[in-house]
Amino acid sequence: MRILNAQQMAQMDRYTIHELGVPGLLLMENAGMAVVRAITERVRPHQALAILCGKGNNGGDGYVIARLLYLQGYAVTIFHAGRPSTDDSRLNYDIAQRLRIPVMPLEAFEPQCFFAVVDALFGTGLERPIEGVFASAVEAANGVALRFAVDIPSGVCGTTGRLLGTAFNAHFTVTMEYPKRGHYLYPGANLRGELLVAPIGISSHALPPEAPHLVDQLRGALPRRNGDSHKGTFGHLLCVGGTVGKAGAIRLGAKAAMETGCGLVSVASNHQVVQSLQFAEPEIMSVIVPCYDSLLPEGDSASHVLEHPYDAMVIGPGGGRHSRLVQFYWEVIQGASCPVVIDADALYCEDEDRNDILEAIIRRSNGTVLTPHPKEFERLTGTPLPELESCKLDIAREWALKLGCTLVLKGARTTVAWSNGDVYLLDCPNAALAKGGSGDVLAGIIGSLLAQGMDADRAALEGCKLHALAGQIMSQRHGSYSGGPLKHIQSIATAIAQFEEEVQV
Repeated sequence: MRILNAQQMAQMDRYTIHELGVPGLLLMENAGMAVVRAITERVRPHQALAILCGKGNNGGDGYVIARLLYLQGYAVTIFHAGRPSTDDSRLNYDIAQRLRIPVMPLEAFEPQCFFAVVDALFGTGLERPIEGVFASAVEAANGVALRFAVDIPSGVCGTTGRLLGTAFNAHFTVTMEYPKRGHYLYPGANLRGELLVAPIGISSHALPPEAPHLVDQLRGALPRRNGDSHKGTFGHLLCVGGTVGKAGAIRLGAKAAMETGCGLVSVASNHQVVQSLQFAEPEIMSVIVPCYDSLLPEGDSASHVLEHPYDAMVIGPGGGRHSRLVQFYWEVIQGASCPVVIDADALYCEDEDRNDILEAIIRRSNGTVLTPHPKEFERLTGTPLPELESCKLDIAREWALKLGCTLVLKGARTTVAWSNGDVYLLDCPNAALAKGGSGDVLAGIIGSLLAQGMDADRAALEGCKLHALAGQIMSQRHGSYSGGPLKHIQSIATAIAQFEEEVQV
């Protein structure tokens, strides 16, 4: 499934009507029928329904909905803002008039008189704030017991998810042919309710190839495992990081990597972290990083870490942000001849160092996965945080192409941008994962898949899906309050069992 912005959806609509010759009236009828199906499954004929109709084609859908419900015996009243502005909408408005369906001005809408309301005021093309009588109607409609939106709640931008003044708060949204970005980007995503995607006959021939992929089914593929394997078959991952006070982060990443099937996992850190890890996780090997003052790496520490070959590395979890530590991370990253996951403190940079770090990423040729949360991404790229959520699909794609890397932009709905420009949005928000350590678990999972032979793009996507599925399993077992990274790791095995297939890498 692809996810479109408002302009892309309008282009596909025009192609279907003007290039293929499919009548717009037919598409409007199909859209109305789709909404009616959703309503009749949830509303009984005697329960009063209000249909709020705008002047454009979204309002035309509303007139179709009113007519079809009226002909099925539903108690329907139309509230509109005047005669429609498009030919197709006017035709359906005139039919409603001839059927003597009750039609009243928008100002006369009284929410307490209705059990359900249908928002057909504005569609995905809305670009200006809702004002005046429309704003009053939307605010009043939000007091109705059951609320349906046609295509997208009025007041939510179809491209960015931003709120344009006041906005309709739907229990159900029926969108046409393809989901829109505004259904998944916040804050608009909070107002859509349950999203129902309805095919209405728009051709897929004009589907933009750059449209992001929506991942809403957590099925995946893991590296194939043969019976004649040994520990070296499934790769050796080195996790670099951890410092006093944050030793748990590198432990979580390493433990998640082992649980995801890596044959060998080592941790490179200072003496104190390694000592604590050896007691807690005896299956994880260690490399002591030579440090002065017991904490800061010595000048040749990176060479010491790079003495042995590894199949992949995870660099940064819990490592600290002292300038010498950050320098050490990048010495390892630039010296590594294997794929790397750059996470957490390894993504930290001061403004004056930003260009050097970005150039270092560009120069890498062995597969690089960046896993920032929004604040880390802001610091790394200079992208202002307030702009990020509404434009993150395009911004992630831009930076993945610019840096020649795989970018995992973490969040409630994580974005994965491949090095070739393909973008994936994971639709699996989970409040149980909103705890420290969740990102360390993700870095370990992705690193494990890299070590087992997956390329960076595929490892990032499959790793995010596995992380999300394990999070769902944890939430089912422990609820959204009592989960945590250790319980998350314990759920990885069950998640792997639910993945549907294996792939040869």
